[in-house]
Amino acid sequence: MPKRAFWTVVGYGAGVASTVMVKRRVRRTVNRYAPSEVRNAVTARGTDVVDRAKRVTTEIRAAADEGLRAMRIRRQELDDEFALPSEIEATDLRDGRIGKR
Repeated sequence: MPKRAFWTVVGYGAGVASTVMVKRRVRRTVNRYAPSEVRNAVTARGTDVVDRAKRVTTEIRAAADEGLRAMRIRRQELDDEFALPSEIEATDLRDGRIGKR
């Protein structure tokens, strides 16, 4: 085997070996540090999602309460304006005041 071919094979082997060693070292380092970083990132995102959900829930409850209040007020206005069937008397039918109180 000529010298040039020998050193080419040795250089190629050293390059592959060092690449494998660096890859393993990087993988170990990533495995050592990444889980906590990933855990922290997931926790932060999870907390953010929970906070948004709570805020939306609070806004929905407030809107529902406001809607119920408006509905009750409108119902009272309609009850004040129109008579219920149980409150209609025969005299109201004759006088044409069926819908009015």
